[in-house]
Amino acid sequence: MVVVDVMPVNVQRHFGWVGQRTQAMQNHFAGLGAHYTLLDERTLHIKPLIGNLRTMWMHKRLACQPSWVTEIAQEIRRLALPTTIGAAMRAIKRNAVFGRSADDEEWKVVGEINPVFTAIMQLAMAGRIGIDLRVPFSQSTEVTAPRRAFTVVPTTELLSPLRPNHTESMSYNDGDGRYLQPIKTFHDLEIPVDPGYGFHMQGIKMRPGETYMLLNPEKTRFGTFRFVSWIQPVAAFPAVAKLQQIVTNDGITLSNWQIGELNRLGRIRPLSGNPSDRRNLPGAAATVTESSRDAAQRRMAYVDACYRMMIDLKVSHLAARTINSPSCKIGSGQTSDLLSLPKF
Repeated sequence: MVVVDVMPVNVQRHFGWVGQRTQAMQNHFAGLGAHYTLLDERTLHIKPLIGNLRTMWMHKRLACQPSWVTEIAQEIRRLALPTTIGAAMRAIKRNAVFGRSADDEEWKVVGEINPVFTAIMQLAMAGRIGIDLRVPFSQSTEVTAPRRAFTVVPTTELLSPLRPNHTESMSYNDGDGRYLQPIKTFHDLEIPVDPGYGFHMQGIKMRPGETYMLLNPEKTRFGTFRFVSWIQPVAAFPAVAKLQQIVTNDGITLSNWQIGELNRLGRIRPLSGNPSDRRNLPGAAATVTESSRDAAQRRMAYVDACYRMMIDLKVSHLAARTINSPSCKIGSGQTSDLLSLPKF
């Protein structure tokens, strides 16, 4: 049994006694064999956690689901951990679902469903495996041994009471992402149409396997895509980037202009790699956290201060040389006007 309380973080700070009360409640319910936890908007609405939890709920176990999904889950538990969702999909032979409608004569692969992914989600919800909820689910998401605790302790902190919808893990360019929903089809993203400027633009460097999040114009829906390769069907048209949507495996193409426009609008975000590796990728600027930005500004202040000090020292050195120069001794006791120059 789990007892959950919800209280906004600013209210907790206002009262001041919430920490002691939470500890007392945890001790009380532990004596009754239950677990008590206090949640706030940092865990309830933080993205991509809320989106991942919604995805897991879409794959929850149903009473009518085929028994072979359970068999796939048993195969996954026998894999060597840690692994990734993509590696598990490739390791399990039954990684596709076939179906047909009443009007179809042949069975076809149902691209919207992957039984291995469903089994992984159900194992994670049952606590039999661990899965990283801090980044959007993709084939590179790591699958580990089960965690001991119910959840990972939140590491984010609100910047100020004046900005209740921004957390440290979000970009400083983000808006309120509490209602971010996964797209159903690629058309939900409303990608702008290329006006035909592809030949006049510098090519974008993207490597196969890199994952990106694409957002709709309102930034309320998202899709996760993996870059496959650059393709140029005919010489009369510029090359386009081929991307594949994670889980559904739907393929799309984007031109250099479309990628640049999504980058300008903050509608593309790189997901794979560490910050130093992805800082030159499309949308990297939108992934900068507030803490990283503040640290960079502090370092810039140090550099500016050192630069001003170097200028002051150089001016003082030149002034001393000018004063001691015989050519600057004008009349009796007169010196160069350089001493009267204002310092930078």
